[in-house]
Amino acid sequence: MRNDCVKIESDVAWDYLTSHLRGINALSDGILTQLPFQQGEFKAMLPGSPTKRMDQFTMGGIGVRTRKACEEKLLHWIRQRRGLSCVFDAFEDEDDGQPDELYERFGALYDSQVYYILQGNQFTDQQWKECFDRTNIIWHALCVVTRGDVPLPLTEGGLKTIVQEAVIVLFGAYDGEGYLVWEKEGEDL
Repeated sequence: MRNDCVKIESDVAWDYLTSHLRGINALSDGILTQLPFQQGEFKAMLPGSPTKRMDQFTMGGIGVRTRKACEEKLLHWIRQRRGLSCVFDAFEDEDDGQPDELYERFGALYDSQVYYILQGNQFTDQQWKECFDRTNIIWHALCVVTRGDVPLPLTEGGLKTIVQEAVIVLFGAYDGEGYLVWEKEGEDL
């Protein structure tokens, strides 16, 4: 993919993240307060698009809709490594006491907040796509790729571990057309 990950200035990325994540839920707040941002770098993930306006995260129309290409690139990257788990923020899903099939297989609750968790590369490509598609809404998408298994049931300490062990964090941007990515130093998506 041409121009699929372009480095972004940390200050610009941080401003976007604080305005879009603050107060959403425990995982979003944990990312803002506990992710060691200085131990990594931000990149825009907007495959096949020009690099101009890449720092305008709230704007759409920058490139062709590329969500599928981003999804496939991240899945391919995960498949090439061992011992990674994925935590998807299912912000729009509610704990209504009537879980559906996706929740039954991968759902986890923390303080009535729904997350989908795929443990330690023990999931199919189709299961990845179901969780990815379910949790990507135009104004909020958040996926944390972390080392090791996610401790269940989710607790405050478990969420802290997810954030501290994160190697890739994918944030929705560009009006649903692409992503802002934080990569831990040495990971290179």
